[in-house]
Amino acid sequence: SAFDVYLVGRLLGHAPASSFLESQVEAMADAANAAGVSEDDFEKMLDGIAKDPERAFEQLRQLLFDVSCALLSCADAAIAMNVMERFDSHPFGPLLHHYELSTWVLYARAYASHALGADERVRMIDRELRSESDSVEFLRARWIANQSVG
Repeated sequence: SAFDVYLVGRLLGHAPASSFLESQVEAMADAANAAGVSEDDFEKMLDGIAKDPERAFEQLRQLLFDVSCALLSCADAAIAMNVMERFDSHPFGPLLHHYELSTWVLYARAYASHALGADERVRMIDRELRSESDSVEFLRARWIANQSVG
C-alpha cells in the first residue's frame, strides 16, 4: 500500500538500519530495476520519499487508486496493458508491479466490484484526500484518533 512508501520515507530519515527498510527498499528496487530505472534514478526516488513522506504517500495512493479503478473495467489483457502504459510517466509508475494490482482487481471483481469505481462513498473519500495538504494527517485525525481503544 501507499503507507509502505510513507514508512520507508520516515524510516530513511530516522531509523536507516530498520529491517523493514531492508526488505521494502530491496523489493522496491527490484520493481524499479525491472521497469528500467537506473540505480541513480532509484536513489533520487528514495531521496524524494525521505524528504516528503506525506507527499510520497499521497502520490502513490492516488496512483494505486487511479490504476486500480481503470483496470477494474478492462475487458482483456491488451486493454489492461494500455492502462498500465498510461501511468508509465508517473513518478511511482516503475513501482506499480511491486503492488500486484492484479490481485486487488481480481478480488474486487469477485467480491466487491462496487468498491472501486461505482461506489460514490469511495470516490468522495478519494476527492477529500486529494484536496488535503497532508492526507496522512487527515487519515490520522479522521480515522485513527476517533477510534476507541479497548
